[in-house]
Amino acid sequence: MHYNNYQGGKILPGRKYNMNKKLVGILIMTLLITTTIVTATRITIEENTSSISNDVDVPIWENGYSWTYAGGLNVVHESITLNILLTEASFCVVDDSGDTYEVAFGGDVEGELGVTDPSIGIEADKITGSLFLSQSKLGVEVIELAMSGTVVIEEFPTPVSADVEITLTYQDPRDLIDFPISVGKAWAIPSTPISVDILITIFGYIERPFHLDVDSMGWTAECTSMESITVGSHTYDVYNISYEEGLWTYYAPSVGNIVKVQPYDEEAIDFSLEMIATSFPGPDNPLKPDTPTGPTSGTIGHSYEYTTRAVDPNGDQIMYVWDWTGDMAPDGWTGFYDSDTEIITAHTWTEQGDYEIRVKARNTQGLEGEWSDPLPVTMPRNRLLTNTFFLRLLERFPNAFPIIRQILGL
Repeated sequence: MHYNNYQGGKILPGRKYNMNKKLVGILIMTLLITTTIVTATRITIEENTSSISNDVDVPIWENGYSWTYAGGLNVVHESITLNILLTEASFCVVDDSGDTYEVAFGGDVEGELGVTDPSIGIEADKITGSLFLSQSKLGVEVIELAMSGTVVIEEFPTPVSADVEITLTYQDPRDLIDFPISVGKAWAIPSTPISVDILITIFGYIERPFHLDVDSMGWTAECTSMESITVGSHTYDVYNISYEEGLWTYYAPSVGNIVKVQPYDEEAIDFSLEMIATSFPGPDNPLKPDTPTGPTSGTIGHSYEYTTRAVDPNGDQIMYVWDWTGDMAPDGWTGFYDSDTEIITAHTWTEQGDYEIRVKARNTQGLEGEWSDPLPVTMPRNRLLTNTFFLRLLERFPNAFPIIRQILGL
């Protein structure tokens, strides 16, 4: 993968590409559900012995379905530079009601955004967000990104810590795949305006909004064949979809999503992605873990242990990932354990609040089970006072502030 405009941690002015081609990467990324970086990974393509049939319709997703990918995206335009690296990033369906899916994503995602007019430079070590897709075609409607890191803007020429919110709103859904899929089917993807809103918050309260309008052009796609490809340790029967803008995309009905994206023309588009895990239901997925057991209340800054267990139908070893905040985004994987073995994991909360913790399992084949049922946990404010001036004040006037003393237990 070539990051033509990245050097020494800085975003540099670079070549000007057609933004309409570069946006293909952003659009397809929203269909995918994500992990570690793909460089020049070779895939095996065989003559089709596929059991899948023509005219495969749009998949039905349900809450809890997740896909994990790895990859990278580089977008360069006259006024925008965007680099995103996905390393074990997961996309999970969190709302399947109505006519739109809400898909939350998070994990190991890093990114950089540069805007020249006005001048903005953002380096993010954490990116989370949500995708909103139409259920009828999986068409992209809205992308919401939240980035934490450092920012440089004209008003603050020195890098400062900041939170950045980015919202991309499509005037019309972008249907990247024209379901039902059949070999030889070609379709046009019409142009649609994209509204880009950026909100930068510095020092927790200084807000600086920006707005950009991107008028994307239409482009074309064709399902060229049915093939068998090996991605990681799995072989999938897939539809090969070719986008005229420079991408091969492999859609696997068995997991209800795309398993691989690779460019055939890196001068036209710099975007690669590969699925490394999924919880899309299948006979070989680990079973749903037991609801976590452990303390349901505690104090921030203290470590608490939680227990669970899951079973793999084939007896494969299992690793676990916990969701400590309740957003159904992975917060860190354990090592591998034998199937049906009780495991204990410790966690420390740093902020007060009410949480719903969950856990899910992944076997050695990259197949995941459902999220467990949640365990509600409450973390009240830490009673420990760190304001030494206030403590000295209470010591000097022992009979003062009786109500405050009673509340604080002093």
